[in-house]
Amino acid sequence: MADNYLEKRYEEVFGAGAAKKGPVRHCTPSLNTLLVKNRTVRRYKQDAHVTAEQLRSIVEVNTKIASAMNRQALRYRLVVGDDVTPLREILFREPARSGSATAFIVVYTAIPEDRYIDIDLGISLQSMALKATELGLNCLIKGNIDRGLIRNLFHDEANEPLAVLCIGKAAESVFLKPAEGDSPDLTPYTKDGVHYVPKLRLDDIVI
Repeated sequence: MADNYLEKRYEEVFGAGAAKKGPVRHCTPSLNTLLVKNRTVRRYKQDAHVTAEQLRSIVEVNTKIASAMNRQALRYRLVVGDDVTPLREILFREPARSGSATAFIVVYTAIPEDRYIDIDLGISLQSMALKATELGLNCLIKGNIDRGLIRNLFHDEANEPLAVLCIGKAAESVFLKPAEGDSPDLTPYTKDGVHYVPKLRLDDIVI
C-alpha cells in the first residue's frame, strides 16, 4: 500500500508514467575521456563565443578541489566582452592575432606567493581545463605573462596575477601519439594540418 501511494505521488509531481520510466540518465564523459580530449589549443574559432556563465561554471570547480592547508587563496577574474582585446594584446604581443582565444580566466593569489600557492595553481588550472573540456570548450594555459601589465589593465594592486586560462572553441585538431624509441623526441609537430603531441607510455614513467 505504501509503495502504491509513493508511486501515485511520484506521478502527481512528475507526470503520469514517470515512476515506470525511471530516472533520466545523462551521459557524463569519463575522466579518461576528458584527459585525452583536454589538449592545448592555440588556434580558436572567432565566431564561437564563450559566455560569462560558462566561465563561472569553470571557476566553480575551485569550490570543490584540494587546497594546501585549505587556505583557498586563489582568486579568479572572468574576462569576456570589451576586456578580451586588450588582454589578448598583453598575452600575445599582437593587436589582432588571428585565432586567439575568445575568453580568459586570470588566476591571482590573494596572499604572498610560495610553493604551496604554486601547487594550488597547478591543481586549479588542470581542474578548470577539464571542466572546460566537459563543456565542449578548449584551453591554453599561459604562465608566461606580464604581471605588471595585467595589474594595470584591471587596476588591481591587491592581488598578484599568476597565470591565465585562455578559452574558446578549437579551430585545429590535436591528437596524442605514443612516443617511440629509447630516447624519444617529445617535440609536438604538425603534419597535414593536424597537431600531434608525443606522450611517454606508462612503462616509461614508472620507476
